[in-house]
Amino acid sequence: IFNFIRGGDARIRVDIRGFDLAIAEALTQQVVQLLNSIEGVTEVRPSRLSGGRELQLYVDRERAADYGLTTAEVADTISTLIQGRQAGVFRENGDEFVIRVRLGEDDLRDVERVLASAMPLPAGGTVQLRDLMRTGDGRTPLAIERLDQERIVTVTASNLPDRDIGTLNGEIRRRLAELDVPDGFIVAVAGEAEEQSSAFGSLAVGVLLALLLVYMVMAGQFESFLQPLVVMASVPFAGVGVIMTLVMTSTTLNLYSFMGIIVLIGVVVNNAIVLVDYANMLRREQGMGVREAVVESARRRLRPILMTTLTTILALMPTALASGSNADTQTPLARVVVGGMTVSTLVTLLVVPVLYATVEELLLWLRRRRAAETEVVASELPTTD
Repeated sequence: IFNFIRGGDARIRVDIRGFDLAIAEALTQQVVQLLNSIEGVTEVRPSRLSGGRELQLYVDRERAADYGLTTAEVADTISTLIQGRQAGVFRENGDEFVIRVRLGEDDLRDVERVLASAMPLPAGGTVQLRDLMRTGDGRTPLAIERLDQERIVTVTASNLPDRDIGTLNGEIRRRLAELDVPDGFIVAVAGEAEEQSSAFGSLAVGVLLALLLVYMVMAGQFESFLQPLVVMASVPFAGVGVIMTLVMTSTTLNLYSFMGIIVLIGVVVNNAIVLVDYANMLRREQGMGVREAVVESARRRLRPILMTTLTTILALMPTALASGSNADTQTPLARVVVGGMTVSTLVTLLVVPVLYATVEELLLWLRRRRAAETEVVASELPTTD
C-alpha cells in the first residue's frame, strides 16, 4: 500500500530466480537491456551488483587424501589462519581479553605467505598448504539475495507519467516470454503487477459482497425480496457511467478505480432508497395507488436527490480534475464515483419509478387473481344443511 500511495518510484519489478551465478548475471543483463528498450520505462536498476576480483582456493582432494587429510580439515586450517580461532581468555584486574590465534597482518597481505604455512599431518610431520591446494581467479557479487530459499536477482524500474503501469507490465510480460530461459531459472514480472493481480481478485470478491450486503440491508428494511432488486437496478446503469467516464478521461481500470466501484455500489442506491421508501409510505399511510404514489414520491424527492448528488459530485470534482505527480493514485476513484453517480441519478429519476410501478402493479394483479381463484374454489365446495 505504501508503494501505491508513494506512486511512480520503482513500480516495475522483474524477478530472476535460479542458483547459478553466471547464468543469473547473463539473464540480468538481458532483462536490463529489454527494459531499457521499452518506451516509458526509466531508471532500470539490478539488485545484484558485480563484486571485485577474488582469489579462489580449491582443495586437491586426491593429494589431501594421500596425506591422510580431509577437505574439511584443510578448510578449517585455512579458516584458522585467516579468520583466527579463540585459543583462550586473558584476565587482568577483573578484565577479560579474548585470545585469538591467526596469521599476522603482514602475512595476510600476501597469499604466498598464507600458502607457505605448515599444516600438521595425522601421522606426524607437516606439509605446506600450497601442496594441498590450487588457486584460481574469479569474481563474486557483493551480496546474494534469497526469496523462499531461492537465489533471486531483482531488476526494478520506474514508469513515465504518460505510460500506465498495467500496459507496461503487459508489454514486459510479452517481451520476457521471448527470452531463452535455461532450465532451473524463472524470469517473471513481480512487485506491483503481482500485487495488482491479487488485489483485483480480492476486489472482485469485495464487489460481490457489497452487492449482497446492500441487498440484505434493503430486504430487511423494505420487508420484501423484490423491491431491493428495483432499487439496485440503478447499479448496472452506474456501471455504464463508469465505463463512459474511464473512456472519456483515458483512465485505466486500476486498483483505485476498482475501489471507486465498490464505493459507488453503496452510494448510488441511496437516491433510489429515498424514492421507493417514500412511495411505500404514501401507499401505506395515505392509501394512494401505485402510480399516484410513485409520481408524488418522484416529485417531492426530486430536490433532495439532486442536492445530495450535486454536493457529492462537486466535492469530488477537484480531485477528479487533479493533475500532478500523485494524481494517478487519487483521480481514478473520484472519476469513477462522479461518472457513476451522474448516470445513476438519471436512472433513479426515470427508470426506477417505472420499474417500481410495473413490479407493484404486477404483484397486485397476481394477488387479485389468486384471491379470485380462491373464491371460485370456495363457491364450488358442497354445502350442508
